[in-house]
Amino acid sequence: SLMNSGFCYIDARDCAQGFRLAIEKPLKGTHVFNIANADIAYTKTTAELAKQVFPNVPYTPETDDPREGLISIKKAREFLGFEPKFDWQSEVKRLQSEGKI
Repeated sequence: SLMNSGFCYIDARDCAQGFRLAIEKPLKGTHVFNIANADIAYTKTTAELAKQVFPNVPYTPETDDPREGLISIKKAREFLGFEPKFDWQSEVKRLQSEGKI
């Protein structure tokens, strides 16, 4: 369901990148990072989905991406240099162009 997914997803290659960056970064103490793709798993905009599922909760975007994820990866971007490279829409287009789907 929409509520259980948090609208987010992660490509295994991006997840591995996030883990590698966290292991290699010389950070002191304990840190928690959200590692997720930068966009949502739906074609609607994040604002539309947030209003549909959470009508009484204000939504303030962190980026200019109309489909940005609701799980913030801002800290991982700033501290680790994490940047997802594999979004599902580009992967579908690639597979279609290769005749695999």
